[in-house]
Amino acid sequence: MLYFSSKFIWLGTWGEGLVLRDEQSGAFVKVNTDNELIKYIWDLKLLDDKTLLVAANRGLVKIDVEGLASLKTSFPEHNFPSENHFTAFTKNTKGDTWVGTWKGGLYRISSTTGELISYNKVDTKAHYVQSIHYNNDELWVGTVHSGLIRISDPNGKATIRTYSQETSDLSSDFVSALFEGIDRKLWIGTSGGGNNI
Repeated sequence: MLYFSSKFIWLGTWGEGLVLRDEQSGAFVKVNTDNELIKYIWDLKLLDDKTLLVAANRGLVKIDVEGLASLKTSFPEHNFPSENHFTAFTKNTKGDTWVGTWKGGLYRISSTTGELISYNKVDTKAHYVQSIHYNNDELWVGTVHSGLIRISDPNGKATIRTYSQETSDLSSDFVSALFEGIDRKLWIGTSGGGNNI
């Protein structure tokens, strides 16, 4: 997993933790190596050039990266240890950030308070969330065995619809990636079933 930030690239690894690379010099360093929570990383997201969110195998980590101008090996952090495996963030540029887990349900990170809030309006605790996308007040949740879940108006009435091989034309119930194109079509990457639109 990687995330571009100005002249830097953040790299999340599986087993080797968090790496910061300077694209101009080509140099790289391992970051916050004492933090066992970020040894196994599923996803990364940068908020407002100030906070790097790290979805990890044993919790969620918020790292203060404000003012980053050169390679550093240590940053202030706030840890949310958990038995849940945090797997995916929404990539929206404003508003709350939605977070998926493996069988731990959905969470929301408040854009105003930074608080991590469990989302209980729709029961997703039975699902392995692999990908997540939010736009136009619709939250799309890609799962490993249960297809694609759409939550319309997640902060309000929360209407849910599930798309699976059995109930729709979805080619695989393992939804590994979600991407919205400039034409507002949702691209759905699957394992074993190719792409869907």
